[in-house]
Amino acid sequence: MIRKAIIIAAALAIGACGETPPQPEAAPQLSANANPSPVISMADSGKAAFAMCSSCHPVSSDGQHGMGPNLADILGAESGTRDGFAYSDAMQSANIIWTEERLDAFLADPYAIVPGTAMAFPGEPNAEKRALIVSYLGSQGD
Repeated sequence: MIRKAIIIAAALAIGACGETPPQPEAAPQLSANANPSPVISMADSGKAAFAMCSSCHPVSSDGQHGMGPNLADILGAESGTRDGFAYSDAMQSANIIWTEERLDAFLADPYAIVPGTAMAFPGEPNAEKRALIVSYLGSQGD
């Protein structure tokens, strides 16, 4: 309100001199995808993308499981073999070595990769988000 009053007063003063009043600067327009916050690191982005997974899956070095198995050091591990977790028969018999590619495919459509999996997650359609999750998991562990 004060800024508007100042602009009006300036316009009147300049108008009296026969000059064109100054125009207020337009606010910069941000696209729908613009991120006005500071740059976020890839690790922070991966951790944020993994947040939905962390409600079931810990990634702690203590090996403790949650509702889902602990995913620390998951890359290179065989499906359904973590000690202390009660895996579904489907996951135990899947015989998958979790590479980045296999984990990405599983995150995209868990039921297509491991039919009968007990994981209550329909899949993540966004390839960029899956890549962040896979990268984050690759950084968790030894």
